[in-house]
Amino acid sequence: MAAPYGTSFDFGGTVTGNVAGYDTGTRVLDMMPGITLLDPAKTPLTAMLNSSRKLTSSTPNWLNDSLDAIGDNAIAEGADFTFGDPSVSTRTQNVCRTIEKTAKVSTVTEAESHYDGGSNNTSERSHQLKLKFMSFKRDAEWAILNSNIAYSGEGAAPKNRGLLQSMDGASHYIDASSANLSETLFKENILKLPYDDGAEVTDVFATYEQHKDIDAFTAGVGTKYIDANQREFIDYVNIYDSLLGRVQLHVLRSDYLSTTTVFGIDRQFYEWAWLIPPHAREVTPTGHYWASVITGTGTLIDRNASAGAALHTLAA
Repeated sequence: MAAPYGTSFDFGGTVTGNVAGYDTGTRVLDMMPGITLLDPAKTPLTAMLNSSRKLTSSTPNWLNDSLDAIGDNAIAEGADFTFGDPSVSTRTQNVCRTIEKTAKVSTVTEAESHYDGGSNNTSERSHQLKLKFMSFKRDAEWAILNSNIAYSGEGAAPKNRGLLQSMDGASHYIDASSANLSETLFKENILKLPYDDGAEVTDVFATYEQHKDIDAFTAGVGTKYIDANQREFIDYVNIYDSLLGRVQLHVLRSDYLSTTTVFGIDRQFYEWAWLIPPHAREVTPTGHYWASVITGTGTLIDRNASAGAALHTLAA
């Protein structure tokens, strides 16, 4: 029997390269290599977060553990055992969203090919698949960050909880009240809030507008630097090193992040997991055209919502 979904994870047919063949004749292109090898400068969250976990439910849940408070722990010799309450774990749930892009090319157009900038010509079919998959991963990037959870039953599109909503639920989504981004605001909120809850921020994301303020965090020493050997003029901060950790700085386009928001995460506590990994499936035509549907169903796993923090409503 053919697999219910066209992925290389759940079928009983054959695989040649990344094309899976099923007993119904369906041809499916596994798109996971494209998701895992993304250019981090374009979709850094999608490229950064672990996406190897295979979900078994469209509403996955997991345990978040907590430790006992640190105390002065010593017992008298020969004392009896004293039992306290067990360590408390909380159960967290998210909802999978299905991302979809469609491609359709007429029979005549399908016969055409284009110079691809390299040594080969590319068919219009391949050209359309490439463009649609690029759009797919951009939508995945947006969902990881901005989605608000929604699950109202059949007929409505389920949506996952994204990073910013996760931080808001942990009271780590801080209103800056139109203040300029200062180094104190940055350290006391983006870095220290997660640190106080047992995490250590590894990555900070900002648009160009806020990154300019971070570049000015130099305690009176100019950011600009000339590498005489490489003859490079450097005018930005790439790493921020402090007592609260060593942080990699990333620039996000305003398509994904508001120009008045900055956020940071400890990446080890976040994953994007797939129930149905991204794939392109050809659709049986009913006319003179070729068509394909790119789909993937996944969600954010936020194993510690307090492992991130955001400042919003900053001065632009």
